[in-house]
Amino acid sequence: MLPPVVEGDWKPYASAFVEPNLDFAPAEMRTTAARSNGSYVLNGVKTMVPFAAQAAGLLVYASLDGKTQAFVVPPGSAGLKVGDREAWCGLNALPTHRLTLEGVKVPADARLGGESGHDAQLLIAATQTATAALAIGLARAAYEYALAYAKDRTVFGTAIAQKQSIAFMLAEMATDIEAIRLLAWEAAWLLDQGKDAAQAALMAVLGGADCAMMVTDRAVQILGGHGYIREHPVERWMRNGRGVPNFPGLAMV
Repeated sequence: MLPPVVEGDWKPYASAFVEPNLDFAPAEMRTTAARSNGSYVLNGVKTMVPFAAQAAGLLVYASLDGKTQAFVVPPGSAGLKVGDREAWCGLNALPTHRLTLEGVKVPADARLGGESGHDAQLLIAATQTATAALAIGLARAAYEYALAYAKDRTVFGTAIAQKQSIAFMLAEMATDIEAIRLLAWEAAWLLDQGKDAAQAALMAVLGGADCAMMVTDRAVQILGGHGYIREHPVERWMRNGRGVPNFPGLAMV
């Protein structure tokens, strides 16, 4: 089932990972998969599924015998319903939809990894690490923009970068960025070495989300009134920063 995804011309495939529950946990999916006469039957609800309405195929994550597994579901399958486009802060450019599965039947070879399945934790750690790197890039862009602005903007003949309150903000921004960057590097190194990266990846993505939000918010503050107008990109980066905590679930491929 996977060769069409990774070979030939590019086609849009969507990952249905996140569920609309406050207590959602990747290891405790409420969407279920059950064996039935050599096939699998899927039931559940997913949210924030990117490109679901245009996807050539869906990779749906579900609990099978208490273990999180993924299944390739063709669009238009009986029992599969794609909802209207959702609206999320920081994700305006990415169309996402709610997905409802009611008795969706897929063949046995639709299971990712075949009959033996796969370790979803490796995919989760990889996407968390990638999201942490994205958060660092976003935060660093906001920091560098705010730093350049603070050096150039003068008040009463003095650059605001020399004001203690501004200088302290910039120092904290730089410190957080560097700390999370090293966490992300550690997680990436562990993945490359084939070692357990679950803890490092989780710390990197949690820290990265907080860092992106803090740094972009500080950047808006440093620009003052200019931080709220679209002449400068920091207001957009702050909105995008709010979306970072949602990215790992969207990137589960």
